[in-house]
Amino acid sequence: MDPVRATRAHVALYLGELGSRPSRRGANVVALDSGAGLSNATLQQRLVSVRLFYDFLVEEGLRQANPVGRGRYTPGARGGGRQRGLVRRLVKLPWIPSDEQWRAVLAVAAAEPVRTRLMLALAYDAALRREELCSLHTKDLDPGRRLVRVRAETTKSRRERVVPYSAATGVLLSQYLVHRASVSRACGGLFLSESRRNFGQPLTAWGAITGAVGRSGPRDVERQSSVEDGHVPSGAVVVVDDLRVEAEAAVEGDRACVLD
Repeated sequence: MDPVRATRAHVALYLGELGSRPSRRGANVVALDSGAGLSNATLQQRLVSVRLFYDFLVEEGLRQANPVGRGRYTPGARGGGRQRGLVRRLVKLPWIPSDEQWRAVLAVAAAEPVRTRLMLALAYDAALRREELCSLHTKDLDPGRRLVRVRAETTKSRRERVVPYSAATGVLLSQYLVHRASVSRACGGLFLSESRRNFGQPLTAWGAITGAVGRSGPRDVERQSSVEDGHVPSGAVVVVDDLRVEAEAAVEGDRACVLD
């Protein structure tokens, strides 16, 4: 079948196949929200890809209409005038881990390098997204007031903000700055890669999430903690308990970068 000439019936067949497709975790694993092997969010993502493809064809003049329907709302119409999309969108409450699951994550985080522990602590304290966390510069930190500046160009909303972090995270920051000086004393990206290929280069968001940076990353904490009842949200990790000992002062080169 030529995808350019696909109709709504073909799209419906594709959605039916997605609904019967087994989960990667096994044929007997079913998502609770969709009742199928793929979750509702995954079905939405697959449908968005098809919709955007046909939006492109319509824009290029190769089709007259998009076969993938959208949900619509008509004010004043009887019954609210709502027309649902092809796949009903479900909004779930955020998953809250239990105390045992938190302890499992903390047990793994306690054995991680100081860079990973600092990334987890900053993400938790300042509610940073992955891109915001990896884009931090040394000049974005104010250790005297325990504040971190999130630059507008790194945020999803394109709005700059200044957020505080805890005293325990400040101890981790001092420890990491001492370690960072052994990798590079140059100002710039706060978190540096320690892989052989990109040694001393600023850490990217993709490298942090995949752990492909020569050392373990935040996602490895999730994998190794073996939380079975759900996935640990990115950054949803508190500071480990073994931060009672004060770190030695940061080296002068890194202190100058931070305070610049």
